[in-house]
Amino acid sequence: MPLILDGSLGVDLIKDGVVTANDLASTLDLTGKTVTLPSGVGGKLVAYQTYTNSVRQVTSSSTNYVLMDFNITKQFSNTLWVIEGLFPTNDHTTNGGIYMYLEVDGTREYRGIVRAYENNVEANGFHLKQLWSGLSAGSKNIKIGWSAVNGTSNRQFAVLNPDSNEDARNRATGSFMTFYELAP
Repeated sequence: MPLILDGSLGVDLIKDGVVTANDLASTLDLTGKTVTLPSGVGGKLVAYQTYTNSVRQVTSSSTNYVLMDFNITKQFSNTLWVIEGLFPTNDHTTNGGIYMYLEVDGTREYRGIVRAYENNVEANGFHLKQLWSGLSAGSKNIKIGWSAVNGTSNRQFAVLNPDSNEDARNRATGSFMTFYELAP
């Protein structure tokens, strides 16, 4: 049986049968209440942080290259850490990211990083999405880079965060990462 919100059930502000964002904003008070999700719905978001890097960087064609190196604090132990990032680049120089990595406190993961190989030198980019578990709370060292398994000197692209140096029409760009902590 459908629920009709016409004001007869004590929902005074909803008289037309339609629930709008304004109705919810003005009438929904969850103070002191617990919202239970249906079974099968994933974990609860308990924290998130962002990291931004807007520095234009010309890369090196070394065998083992660290593109970014920074620290970020994981807030809770025993949470799942979902890490996502978008990184604008310019001037592809080799194949599509198969030996790029994300490193957390010395542990490298080569999966979940995609860089499309395009047959031109225009702006491209790469993105990553990885799930980490079993990490304690506290400061974590994050590195992003590449390391060719055969020791060859290659690089994925020439410039991270391109700007008008690559094309006079470009504005300055920046890389962006989000760190989500989910309760299992």
